Amino acid sequence: MRDQSKAVNFAKALTEGFRASEDAAIAKKEIDDVFQKLHDEVLKASDGKISIDRVKKEGRNIGVAMLDHILRGPEEWVIVAFSGYANGKRVNEVDLAGWKPDYRGYPCEVTYNHLQNTCGDREGLERTLADLLSDASTGRKMKKLMEKNLGEKS
Repeated sequence: MRDQSKAVNFAKALTEGFRASEDAAIAKKEIDDVFQKLHDEVLKASDGKISIDRVKKEGRNIGVAMLDHILRGPEEWVIVAFSGYANGKRVNEVDLAGWKPDYRGYPCEVTYNHLQNTCGDREGLERTLADLLSDASTGRKMKKLMEKNLGEKS
């Protein structure tokens, strides 16, 4: 005879799934808010010359896209800086870091200069993004982007 004390409770599991879905939506909204704050503050600090966003990297052609899918999985996201839009496309886009979202929101990953940063909450994500901005490599890329932007406006 089977021990009923170890019976699976599917109704409880379903309720937990609903709660997990709600928690994930809250976490994803929080992450979106952090990136919006990052965008707004960088735009302001650069006098409107630099924007930052997360974007899905697309393969250059179908063969490259298929190879990317085989080697890295279905999607590759990056955090980019750019100097605005022209004809609906980002201008002077430069990759700053890899971005690996999670279907639950957290943990998410930010990778740059061979450093893989796993962020388990808002504070960790904000600290990691601040570290990214203060990194010498990022500073060099942002400075070049500012100079390029100034040269195009002249």
